[in-house]
Amino acid sequence: LYKASKDLIEYCKSKGIVIEAYSPLGSIVYKPGGPLDEVVEEIAKKYNRTPSQILLKWNLIKGDVVITTSSIRERLEDFLKVLDKNFELNNEDIKAIDDAGAKLHFRKFRAKEIDGDRQDL
Repeated sequence: LYKASKDLIEYCKSKGIVIEAYSPLGSIVYKPGGPLDEVVEEIAKKYNRTPSQILLKWNLIKGDVVITTSSIRERLEDFLKVLDKNFELNNEDIKAIDDAGAKLHFRKFRAKEIDGDRQDL
């Protein structure tokens, strides 16, 4: 979501390479307070959906393969509601998420496991 590599994504799609949305909810879980939060919250209220549903739907609309997991039944049921054919985001909402995501570069990885000194970034 944050600072997506648009050129790389467009290239992959032009070659029939499928994009996987790794950790599609990570931006609001691991980096709260980022520029996406307010935008996603507003869109979620507009559609009476959860922020998670908005982000998952955005990924699906973009044509990404979405892989997410949970051991919590309610969360899994929430994720499945994204597949509701009556639930769509309009172009304005998609652009708002795109624009908000372009404001910050964020990658989640376990730096401590790599160099032993740093915490997760």
